[in-house]
Amino acid sequence: MDFIFDGVALSDLGYVLAYDGLVSENAVVSSMTYNTVKPALFDVSRKTSHIYESNLTTTFTIMKNPCLFGDTFYMNNDEISELTKWLVRKQYKYFRFVDDEDTGDEVWFKVQNTVEKVKEGDHVIGLSITVNANAPYGFTRVINVSWDAQDRVPYDIIVRSDEEGYLFPDTILIPQASGTLNVWNKHDSIHSIIKNVTAGEVITLYGNGVHQITSSNPDHDLSSDFNYNFFRLCNEYGNATNTIVTNMNCNITLSYRGIRKVGL
Repeated sequence: MDFIFDGVALSDLGYVLAYDGLVSENAVVSSMTYNTVKPALFDVSRKTSHIYESNLTTTFTIMKNPCLFGDTFYMNNDEISELTKWLVRKQYKYFRFVDDEDTGDEVWFKVQNTVEKVKEGDHVIGLSITVNANAPYGFTRVINVSWDAQDRVPYDIIVRSDEEGYLFPDTILIPQASGTLNVWNKHDSIHSIIKNVTAGEVITLYGNGVHQITSSNPDHDLSSDFNYNFFRLCNEYGNATNTIVTNMNCNITLSYRGIRKVGL
């Protein structure tokens, strides 16, 4: 078993996961809690909101690969420094486990790590890594969907996510005509309307909490011409199909990471 952090694999550095650091009888997959209220004279609770009380976390141990280092498995200060520089960062970085049965259905986590020495007497024989995710779930690899939308011709997208609700993908729109561009999702009928577009103009809607819009045309006053309905994908249990429609020919590219509730 291996892991990748910020694009670098543990095995590339000559280290392996120590098996005893991975054993756990219980591993949290999802920890959603309902906030409820019980009306007067009623026995049945009613949901008022929900919350994930904690983000995912796990701890494991790494050590030198005995196939590469033989009996020289003690770690010196330079080796510890190299690993700590890689693992302990000031920003969250993407992390995922990799094993021999990896099917390509990747699950990524945005994490921050803490590192502790594992000692045998005066010698360091490994490092204990605690991985702290920034969310109570993981994410898919980046999913890209591109198509040449035709005027009023529906295009279906199936959203890959384990969480009901909305996803705001990064959306690139390249209209093939000038005028008012209208893009909407029949799932919830929210219209993203941009006036005064020109043919070939590249308009980018940044989702994932950023909610910004840019254009390749510096003269386009988007603050006045955009209705600020950022394009979104919808996901319901049993209904993940989104039907996208535009009012003119337009090249569309969507990029997003779906939510995966599989634990860390």
